Amino acid sequence: GHSLGGLVGLELSLRARVPVERLVLVDSMGLGPELERKARVFFRAGPERLARSLGPWAWARMMPPVPTPLGMRLGELEYELVAAPGGRDEATRAFNRLVPLTGPVFHHRERLAEVKVPVLLIWGEREDVLPLSLAEEALRRFPRARLLRVDAAHSPHQERPERVLPELKAFLEAEAP
Repeated sequence: GHSLGGLVGLELSLRARVPVERLVLVDSMGLGPELERKARVFFRAGPERLARSLGPWAWARMMPPVPTPLGMRLGELEYELVAAPGGRDEATRAFNRLVPLTGPVFHHRERLAEVKVPVLLIWGEREDVLPLSLAEEALRRFPRARLLRVDAAHSPHQERPERVLPELKAFLEAEAP
């Protein structure tokens, strides 16, 4: 799970309602209370509102895509999703509860030791949303974890797939202990 998807993966593992054999968390929410101030302001301003107001060109300048053909296409799709008309009020309210403008964000730091499956943490060393210190602290708390630090920002799997994908594949294909 990446970012918010990482929090979802962590929740699935902790709730144990579905079998989880391995857990991969990429610049993931849910590991601790820290979140960079600029990210809080961005989410509070409303990405949907910003995208519709700015238009595709300005959005791409504010949220530059990875400069590859796939990255450019993913950037276009992100803009289409974010700027699409329609109500997302419920999702916005829920996200605002997870990520308040001030104070700690929702997390499970104290419960990480309960995750008994192998965990691969993948983190961008230039991450500007969720600090690398979250991954370093989580590494100490998970019983069976490994941290892959990547020269990337918030999306190392998109920014440096040549570095991330072989490690991810090896982790997922490893024999169960």
